Amino acid sequence: MGEVQNENNSGSSKYWLSLDQWRNDPEFQKLAENEFQSSPMAESKEDGWARREFLKLMGASMALTSFGCVRRPAQKIVPYAKRPQEVSPGLANFYASSFVDGMEGFGIVVTTREGRPIKVEGNTDHPLNQGGMSARAHAHILSLYDPDRLTEPKENILNPKKTNKETVSVSYDVADKAIIEKLKNTKVALLTSSVKSPSVQALVSDFKNAFGVTHYIWNEQDYSVELAADKASFGSASSLARLRLDKAKYIVTIDADILGTYLSPTQQQADFAKGRRPGKDMNKLVAFESLMSLTGSNADERFRIKPSQQLDVVMGLIYQLVVKDGKSSFASQSRVKEILEPFSNAAARMGIEEVAFSQVA
Repeated sequence: MGEVQNENNSGSSKYWLSLDQWRNDPEFQKLAENEFQSSPMAESKEDGWARREFLKLMGASMALTSFGCVRRPAQKIVPYAKRPQEVSPGLANFYASSFVDGMEGFGIVVTTREGRPIKVEGNTDHPLNQGGMSARAHAHILSLYDPDRLTEPKENILNPKKTNKETVSVSYDVADKAIIEKLKNTKVALLTSSVKSPSVQALVSDFKNAFGVTHYIWNEQDYSVELAADKASFGSASSLARLRLDKAKYIVTIDADILGTYLSPTQQQADFAKGRRPGKDMNKLVAFESLMSLTGSNADERFRIKPSQQLDVVMGLIYQLVVKDGKSSFASQSRVKEILEPFSNAAARMGIEEVAFSQVA
């Protein structure tokens, strides 16, 4: 605070450092007397430490903490004795590769520096993703630096003196002989996800024929219904049909996030974007969904439905087309009309205006 000038009893001027000092406050006087004590306040019967003792403790604690600091082992950079021809220090190399994530396949370009991959990008020349990438595909670079990856065959042996297992390295010849012996003497089942690579399919086929292996396929997402529909529609269920959104002018989705999670969203986003150019040929997207999705947020029209109302949407649209508008060869069949008649009021049950539902149909 500012200095206050006053005259003391003797008539000489004096500078006061605070109002408490000017008023001769008892608490201030007590603090001033104890401010520069150099020994513990045991004699004054008060708790606390003097400055000197406090500095001693702080110095000792800092000295003790320094003992816990361990330097990292020194690593020396060794130059190439014979540098590989394709490696130029400071210049990146680019390699074309592929990456499969669930039902999505990506053509990728991997950027490397002196053999270390540092970036994964989409390959613009690949016909599927066309340079696009998902967040999971971008994050795949982290799995290439997994410190827990095996670099050689390991054999776990149980030490009777210990409760944990020790890991011992073995040669590839020893590992091959042990594995082949096991495969010949036991029944073997191979569990994989859907295999899309022709070369991996050939390896699996050779493995099955050599050891009589039963191959089971399991996927996190079940597309058996789509495969059955493809077989009924196209006569084949060997693979899922590709959605050609780049050729569609009017797109209706029913709880299918085609731009976010369904089938191959990266490819479908690129195809969908081709038809979104403003003009008379611009496509239109209508979404019926129970939860907000990326597809619903980009739709021209979005209708909220319950998950239990998906069948009402499908059958209601068919009723509008076949029975009401007669736009099918089935319109003259009484059996078809009988099946579709219960869905004549599907729009009302879903809380959708009849006019809007008819326009979608």
